[in-house]
Amino acid sequence: MLAAHAWSGFASESDKQPLAAIMERTKRQGFCVPDTADVDDLIDSADNALFKQIIADSNHVLAHLLRPRENRCAL
Repeated sequence: MLAAHAWSGFASESDKQPLAAIMERTKRQGFCVPDTADVDDLIDSADNALFKQIIADSNHVLAHLLRPRENRCAL
């Protein structure tokens, strides 16, 4: 989902409905396998993948937006 993390928080369910209809149509026509995730799951996956990339790479362009990690090691 292209740039889903940028717009999904502002989209209502009625805004997402056309995307859901397209996904269902592509499943029926054989372009997607029947067990392809729904729109909300795809958006969540895209968000999680981006967040993991930011956490893994301290040089990521968005890394400076995260709070510094706390050291929670017990002595």
